Amino acid sequence: MGTQSIVIEGAQPSQYALSAEREAYTTMSQSAFLVLIQVLSKPILKKVAKYQTPHEIWSYLKQTYHVDNAFSFIHQMHALFDLSQTFNTTESISDFLDRFETEWERLYQLTGSSSSNSYRRTLRQFLDHDEAKRDFLLASLIKHYPNPVDNLTTKENLTYVELKSRLFTLSTNNQLNNRLTTTNDSALVVRTAKQSNKTTPYADKWCTYCKKRAHTYKGHTWQQCRRLKKDTDKRTSVDTQNHAFVTHAQTAVSLPHLYNWKFDTCASSHMTSDIGKFEALKPHHGIVTVGGNTPLQATGIGSVIINCLLPDGKINPLRLTEVLYVPSLNHNLFSWNSCRSKGYRWEAIDSHVYLYNRNTIILTAEFHGNLPYIIEATHHALVTFPSTKSYMYWHSALYLGK
Repeated sequence: MGTQSIVIEGAQPSQYALSAEREAYTTMSQSAFLVLIQVLSKPILKKVAKYQTPHEIWSYLKQTYHVDNAFSFIHQMHALFDLSQTFNTTESISDFLDRFETEWERLYQLTGSSSSNSYRRTLRQFLDHDEAKRDFLLASLIKHYPNPVDNLTTKENLTYVELKSRLFTLSTNNQLNNRLTTTNDSALVVRTAKQSNKTTPYADKWCTYCKKRAHTYKGHTWQQCRRLKKDTDKRTSVDTQNHAFVTHAQTAVSLPHLYNWKFDTCASSHMTSDIGKFEALKPHHGIVTVGGNTPLQATGIGSVIINCLLPDGKINPLRLTEVLYVPSLNHNLFSWNSCRSKGYRWEAIDSHVYLYNRNTIILTAEFHGNLPYIIEATHHALVTFPSTKSYMYWHSALYLGK
C-alpha cells in the first residue's frame, strides 16, 4: 500500500493488519493530508474542510475540477504537438524537457481514462513505444537545433533515456547553441565565428584547485581539472571499503547546475520552504529562530535528496534527514551543525567550499556574494549501483541529519 493508493483509490488496512502496518498507514495518510492542504488555495480549502481523509478530498477535487471529454483530449494532443512552436529561445533544454514530459504524461493518462473510445486505446499503445517518445522529442527540437538533432537521428538504437543524457551533455558543452538563424543574420554569424578563432578560448580560465597546490592552473577550470579528477579517484579507491556514510550512487554525466541551498554554518537544522523538495514528509509543529531573532513556524519534517555536482563532474546524491518544512522561510538552508558531529569536515578554497567525509569530497558549494551555495545538478540522472552493493545498502548509505 502506497500514498497513491491511499489518496486516489481510498485504500485502507485490512482488519487483519498488524499494528505496524496500521501505524504506517496513519503516517502516510497524514503526510498526504498535509501535502493536499498546503497546495490548495484558501477558497478551495474552505470547501474541502468538511472532509476527513485525503481520499475524500481527492474525490471532491476530481468530481469538481477534472474535465475529461473529447475537447480536452484533442486539446491535450495539440499541446503536445505544438511544443516546437512554443519553444522559447531563452529556455534551457532541461526546462523544455520538463514541459515535454509533462505534456506527454498528461496525454498518456487521458488515453487510459475512457474505456469506450477505441481510438484512445490505440493511441495509448502507440505512446507505449519508447521509440515514439524519442522521435517526438527529436521532431520538437529539429527546428531549433538542426545539426545536433540530425546527428542524433542517425543512431537507430538510441533509447529515450539515452537521448536525454546526450542532450544534457551537449547543453553542458555549449553544443546546442547553433539554432537556425535568419538569412539576414547568417553572414554576421559566420563572420563572428571566424573572428573568434583568432583568440585563445581558454585565456581567461584558471583552476582554483591547481592554484592552491602550486600547479599550472591557467587554461582550465576546476570542473575540467584532470589532476583533481585523478586525486579524487585515488582517494575514492582508498576509502572504498570504509564508506559507511557516503553513497556510491554516482553518474559520470555532466549536467548544468543550480544554486538552491545555502551552506549555513549557524543553522541548527536543515530547513526549506519548498514542499516539493521532500521525498517524505510528516506533520511536525515547532518554532525556529532565524536572523534577527525572527520566530518562524515549522509545520512538517522529512527527508530531502540533494544531487550534488562534484568537482570531477560526478553526481553524489545526499539524503538529508530531519529537514524542517518552514513555509515562510523563503529559502533553503543546509545546516553544517547537523552533520559536524558525524565526523565530516569542510574547507574553503578561494570561492568554493568543500565538504569531506574522511578524504572524499561529498559536496561542493560556491560563493555568491558573501554566502556559499551548494552546487546541484539540474536533473536527476540515472543512478548506477555498485555491483557489490544492494539497494538497501544505498538506501541507508548516507543520512545527513541532526
